[in-house]
Amino acid sequence: MTEDIIEQSFGKNFKLLKVLGICPPDSKFCSGKMFKIFAYIQEILITVGFPLLGILQLITDNDMDMFQVADSLFVLSQLSLFPLKHVPFLFKYEKLDELVKKLKLKSFSDIHLDQNIFIENSIATCQFIFKMLYGLCMGCCIFYTLRPIYLNILLPTQIWLPFKVTDQDEISRYMAWFYCAYSGCHGVLATSAIDTIISGLVIHATGQIKILKNNLQFVGKRADEAVFHMKETHKSLARKRFIRTSLLEFADHYNDIIEFVKQINDLLSVAVFTQIFGSAVVICMMCYILSIVGVYSITGISFTLYIVSMLFQIFFYCFFGNDLIAESNSITDSIYVSNWYTYETSSKKILILIMERAKKPLMLTAGKVVAVSLPLFVAVLKQAYSLMAVLQSRTHTD
Repeated sequence: MTEDIIEQSFGKNFKLLKVLGICPPDSKFCSGKMFKIFAYIQEILITVGFPLLGILQLITDNDMDMFQVADSLFVLSQLSLFPLKHVPFLFKYEKLDELVKKLKLKSFSDIHLDQNIFIENSIATCQFIFKMLYGLCMGCCIFYTLRPIYLNILLPTQIWLPFKVTDQDEISRYMAWFYCAYSGCHGVLATSAIDTIISGLVIHATGQIKILKNNLQFVGKRADEAVFHMKETHKSLARKRFIRTSLLEFADHYNDIIEFVKQINDLLSVAVFTQIFGSAVVICMMCYILSIVGVYSITGISFTLYIVSMLFQIFFYCFFGNDLIAESNSITDSIYVSNWYTYETSSKKILILIMERAKKPLMLTAGKVVAVSLPLFVAVLKQAYSLMAVLQSRTHTD
């Protein structure tokens, strides 16, 4: 069952990352050393090298107009986000694999039949956000590779090359076009898998909190059902033992959830920080370009798609991060509406310990600096708008 949870939630994500050479493949023909050599070379030439060549072009080319500069900055600022996002998947894959397999913990999988709905909803949400973001990113890739056609330029992105690219030299032109197209599409498709894996882990953490809350709320009712057919003389003692044993298990479950969220932050919070705060600059550049070219054109449509894709990336983080905070904040409410007043003293003490820990909500953090929530999403949009307004005012002044 737990293997199905992992496969159904993240199977397509990891398959895509393996195809892109970011996660180790399952094939026995590709050893760990061979994969690392390939992955490091690809990371240097594509993920790191491509933005550096673009920056070098911006520095050395004095003939670029404002639109070309903004266009190049938009692409390069987006691609510059990817190296840090790839680190946990390339260099810490064993820890990431260990984190994902925590969904196989006994406390996570040993649940009542009526609680399967929480797991099923988590799986369905993971699948939905991956399909949605992957579709948007595929659209971005198509528009990006076709940029030379509708923008009437030689390459999708202006980069410095050791040879001159011209219309007459088709071999060099197609080689440069393939390098640009592969570099851009590789990063965009990878981010569709990475962002939804991180969001999916948060979704499952939230689902486990919902199960915990359900257990805390209805433990008294389940105890009554468990002792219903016992003799009256045995019922009271059996009910007390059932509740106490269950509450100890719930406390262990809560500790496992806390540790799970902590490991998400330890391993992936830098990637979240890179995406969210880098997005402010990227969205700013895209909106600025869109204000120049207009919405009702092929260029405008492509940039609108880029903006929507980027907004969904950070919205998923903030929405599900906010949901995690809200659910962990309501654990005490679930205890309050239970039949806690019928429990013995030792069981009440366990509830008090759980309530004390619940005062500190669980949360996804960006770089362990700020909580990822809907207010942060609004703050990023405000920052992007402020940057765009400053850029437009400087342009009009010049």
